[in-house]
Amino acid sequence: MSSNVLSHSFERLRGQALNAEMAQQWSRAMKLWLSGFEMAESAEIESISSLEKALILRHIVMLNEKREQSEKHLSQPSLNCQALLEESLRFDPKDKTTYLQLIDLALDQADIQAYQRLASEAVRQLPNDRDVLEVAIEAANARYDYIQAADHARTLFDLDGINFQAKRLFVEACLNQVRQQVKKQQYTQAKKLIEDALAVNPADVLLLQVQTVEILLLQLAGNGALAESLLNGVARRLSNDLLFSFVLLVEALQLGFAATQFVATFKQDHPLQNTEVGRDELMALFAVIEQYWDADFIAIKYPVAACFDQIQCVAKKLSAVDDYIQCCDVLCQIEAFDEALWFAMRARQQFQGHAVFNYYEIYSFVKGDPSKVDGSEHEVLKEVVHLLDTEGPRQFLSDVAIFLNDVDEVANENSL
Repeated sequence: MSSNVLSHSFERLRGQALNAEMAQQWSRAMKLWLSGFEMAESAEIESISSLEKALILRHIVMLNEKREQSEKHLSQPSLNCQALLEESLRFDPKDKTTYLQLIDLALDQADIQAYQRLASEAVRQLPNDRDVLEVAIEAANARYDYIQAADHARTLFDLDGINFQAKRLFVEACLNQVRQQVKKQQYTQAKKLIEDALAVNPADVLLLQVQTVEILLLQLAGNGALAESLLNGVARRLSNDLLFSFVLLVEALQLGFAATQFVATFKQDHPLQNTEVGRDELMALFAVIEQYWDADFIAIKYPVAACFDQIQCVAKKLSAVDDYIQCCDVLCQIEAFDEALWFAMRARQQFQGHAVFNYYEIYSFVKGDPSKVDGSEHEVLKEVVHLLDTEGPRQFLSDVAIFLNDVDEVANENSL
């Protein structure tokens, strides 16, 4: 069959597909586009470029999304969109949007192997793209390849040195490597990484984290006098003694210090100097707690517990509902349930009529376990859902409703 005839046949299929789209006949449109792609691929129609083939495949995926949205019961099985998108990269291997879409699909499906493969391929094809570099850093961290993460972070920082996110990712990559080197007692290499992190001029909490790790590294390397000098310098500079003592404890745990002994010694040798720590300092601490949790430091609840007597003293100065909500939410996230219960009970007494604190009190009391909710607590949760739905704030409705649904499912299973 001549090339002209094939091109005419393809254009006819394209026209029919577009007409089907206009009529919102998504399944028919997809079938026609697939036929057109197969014709273009098998016959190698010269007028159809590789980019056009890639765009056809991506267009079919978009049509499949429309079909799924419009059809409650699909008349045909869903397409393997992941396979179509990957096939499109064969024709157009530098399309960032497709890589990011595939990576999201892999994460949704908990396909870690595909996630790592796609992240590596994306950064190989697009080594200087900011979005791709961030994904590659996350993937490297997920497989504990902190050297690779630091390399990508350095590239990102070189591309956009004034971007705080780029600086943060680079500093975190350096600190992750430091922790690895310390475990191997390779203090010289760790010191060089600290210098690399300080060279990008981190500020605020980032600077505090780097200097805290530097203090502990000096202590481990046998340079106690210099460690003490740097510690005192940081303490004088920082107005938030509570944050400093917390970060020092977290980093000590990550570097292998004995937790109980370290806390006792630190509190004895370095009592809080600033007794005016207030609301802003406390909320800064909770932002850092969440940051450590997001960075997969799953033991974060232990330093929270160790510092909780200090946290309680400052928390008594809180007067805003939103502050208490944030504290309860963060503490429940990190599974510091006893501490969350203290905040929830105090908030419920202080802010009567705010139903969300009833939820936090029950959730923390049962330690997030729906099977531990009794009948009276179940009724309270139902009332909380009703109040949040009718009176607000509705941003918490989803979390409470999901937990209540879990409670109902457990109850139904137990009744069988």
